[in-house]
Amino acid sequence: MQVIVPLHVNGANGGTNGLFSHMHYSVNRNGPNDKVRRHNLVRIFDTTFIVQAKAPNADYISEFGEPSSIERYEKMLRFFDSNLQRFGNRTSAAWLDCLDKWGSDVDWCNENTFSVHQSQSYQMTQCIVFTYRFMWLNL
Repeated sequence: MQVIVPLHVNGANGGTNGLFSHMHYSVNRNGPNDKVRRHNLVRIFDTTFIVQAKAPNADYISEFGEPSSIERYEKMLRFFDSNLQRFGNRTSAAWLDCLDKWGSDVDWCNENTFSVHQSQSYQMTQCIVFTYRFMWLNL
């Protein structure tokens, strides 16, 4: 599958201009359920993203590497890692729900679709997810 990425998709700016959002991945309270979120993750992993060569978002999109590649997998893990680190200290019910969905989606990626791409980033993500889950249990 190929997706032409519009110019406004140039990095996460409040969660609205990033590629994950553009591909309909969301952990919002009234957002997609597990099945839909994970379908969207597979699409992010497998899709060829097309941008104009000198478009202002070309460098951002190139960070994702080729479809189904280790680079794509690691970029996706960095997305989860950065969100878990950035918002991991939030304690409202809504944020705990988001954190739980991110952690659950990382586990699902590693156990299913992306398991062939084991790497040092995977080990780092597992450690971060474990740490945040431990923190939630002790709130």
